[in-house]
Amino acid sequence: MADRSGGQTGIIPARQLPDKSVSLLDTACARVAVSLHATPAEVDDCRKRIEALETELGIIAREQAIGIDIGKREADASQMLSDERVRLAGLDARWSAERTLVDELLALRAKLRDGIRPVEGTGSKLEAAAGQVAASEGMTASDRPAADDAVARDAERVLNLAQLKSVQDRLSSLQGETPLILPTVTIPYYPLSDDMLGQIVKLQLNRIKKRVEARYKIPFTYGDDVVKLVVSRCTESESGGRMIDAILTNTMLPDISREFLTRMMEGQPITGVSVGVNEGSFGYSFGNQSSRSHHGE
Repeated sequence: MADRSGGQTGIIPARQLPDKSVSLLDTACARVAVSLHATPAEVDDCRKRIEALETELGIIAREQAIGIDIGKREADASQMLSDERVRLAGLDARWSAERTLVDELLALRAKLRDGIRPVEGTGSKLEAAAGQVAASEGMTASDRPAADDAVARDAERVLNLAQLKSVQDRLSSLQGETPLILPTVTIPYYPLSDDMLGQIVKLQLNRIKKRVEARYKIPFTYGDDVVKLVVSRCTESESGGRMIDAILTNTMLPDISREFLTRMMEGQPITGVSVGVNEGSFGYSFGNQSSRSHHGE
C-alpha cells in the first residue's frame, strides 16, 4: 500500500485514499472473498488431471481390445494417475485443515469485536459458520449485564488475542508460500480527523506555493488561520479530501489568478503573495499592496 500510494495524488470521493491503493485493496479483498468459498485452483487442477488420465486409460483399454500395440502407455498413465490421486488426497487434507483454522480465526475475531460487527463482510459460508461459533460461545452486547467486570473482560481479551496469534502462526506454517485459502486481513476505516485534514490542506497549499514561486519568482506565504478556515469548510468527513481540493481550486486559485491578471494589465508589480483570513473568508496581500478579502465559497 505504501508503494502504491507514494506517487499518487488523486483522491476518490467518499474514500479519501489514493486511487491506486483503493484499487489494490479492492482486488485483494475480492481474491480473499473468492478463496474463502471457491475450490482452490491447485485442487481443481489436480482433479482435472485425474479426470484426463482416467479418460486416457479408457482410450488405451479400447485400443488394446482391438489389437493396437499400447507399449508402456498404460503403465505410465496408471502411475501418473496413482501419483495424482495421492497428491489430491494430500491437497484435500490440507484444504480441510486450512478451512478449520480459518473458521477458528474468524470466530476469534468475531469474539474480539464482541459479536457486534460482521466478521469479514464476505457473506461466505465460512463467515456464517464463524459467526455461529462466536454467538454460541459468547454473549452479545445487549445480553451483557451493565456490571460486567472490566478486569475479567480485559483478561479474556488478552487470552483471545494470544489464541488468535497462535492460530495465525499455525495457519501461516501450514500454508507456507502456496496458500489454498488466502489469509484474511482486517482493514479498519476511519474518517479523516481535523488534524489529518489540516495536514492535507498544508500539502495542497505547499503545492500552490511551489507553483507560484517557481513561475513568478516571488514568495508565497499563508498562515495557520488559512488552514483552520479550509478545515472548517470540510463539513462532510466522508469526502474531506475531495472538498479541500474543491475549496482551493474553486476559490483561492481563481482569486489569486484574477488579481495577477488585473495587476499585470495595470502594470502594477507583484512582489509576493500572502494569504490570510479576513472576516471568515480568504484575504490576500500582494507585496506592499493592501489586502483584499474575497467572500466566495
